[in-house]
Amino acid sequence: LTKILDYLNQVKESPELLNKLKVQGFRMVLDLATSGALGYSEEFVDKSKKYLSEKFLEFYPQFERFWELYPKRGGEVKEKVWEEFAGQLAIGASPEELVLAAKNYAEFIQANAFDAKYIKRADNFLSHKTWKKFLKNPS
Repeated sequence: LTKILDYLNQVKESPELLNKLKVQGFRMVLDLATSGALGYSEEFVDKSKKYLSEKFLEFYPQFERFWELYPKRGGEVKEKVWEEFAGQLAIGASPEELVLAAKNYAEFIQANAFDAKYIKRADNFLSHKTWKKFLKNPS
């Protein structure tokens, strides 16, 4: 544990070391950093999310499909949703699963005539892993 904490502190001081992290470990660091548990600066977290987004750029067309299908409530920030989409890929989700979940969620919202204010923001749908509940259509 001490070695891990020492390494994380080195990463905190040197963003260049981020390139040495494996993707899942990187996502874990991001989750901890975002929670404030490690005292990472907002700038570090932003740079880390940018790195993760760039690493998964090949999946951007599937993200566009997700974005197109996902029901909007207004005020969505596409870049933030992309960061969360890439983050889910980093921890093992497939782009096809995320697109399917968006489609099923949109159908669920439409079938139940939810007001827009009750639609979960896309970034939260991903980061809170709500998408897993919509891998099968819950009609």
